Amino acid sequence: MNTLTTQERVFQDYRNAVSDRRESEVALTYFRQHQQFGWLNHVQLIQQMHIWRDLYKQGHLDVSIGEHMVDENIYYTLILQTEEASAYPDIFGLFVFNQIIFGILYAFPSKENRRMVLNFLSVT
Repeated sequence: MNTLTTQERVFQDYRNAVSDRRESEVALTYFRQHQQFGWLNHVQLIQQMHIWRDLYKQGHLDVSIGEHMVDENIYYTLILQTEEASAYPDIFGLFVFNQIIFGILYAFPSKENRRMVLNFLSVT
């Protein structure tokens, strides 16, 4: 019988994603539609950045940043908020960082990679 709570299951899934990380992967997020964590590599991140920049320039994207520590790992977070994405709390933020975050959270182990995204979006 599986007695894990939702929070325990999500946190276990997070830990599995962290341990399965490949060197080329730069940003961790929770894919709500697949109900699982996943990493973006540089190519995938750059593809997303072009979409985000268009939304940001059109005024359809709000961006905020933060820092979180989990299991002695520091993450430089990027929270992207659109009307649609802000309707529900982000699972990553809620069950791993224990914070109610509306939008989509991306966690970067490298502050430089997050800064690259912010510079591309022209967010100061």
